[in-house]
Amino acid sequence: MKLSILIVEGNNSEDSSVFIKAAGSTAADNLKNLVLKLEPNSSIKIINPANDGETTEALKKMDQFDGVIFTGGAMRI
Repeated sequence: MKLSILIVEGNNSEDSSVFIKAAGSTAADNLKNLVLKLEPNSSIKIINPANDGETTEALKKMDQFDGVIFTGGAMRI
């Protein structure tokens, strides 16, 4: 099965650096790796709401995603 998944990184760069030190990668990258382990043919897009351009583009294409994963984190929706 090929899934198209949008991952929304909820951590700002400062918090991500702490996560990278502890876990070796960002929360979004960890989730991406997990999805790819379960469904290797999946297409994964990661955005950060702090980047308005990424968010705007993703919102325009929401019908192309099979699901959305929110990492949680310091940023609030």
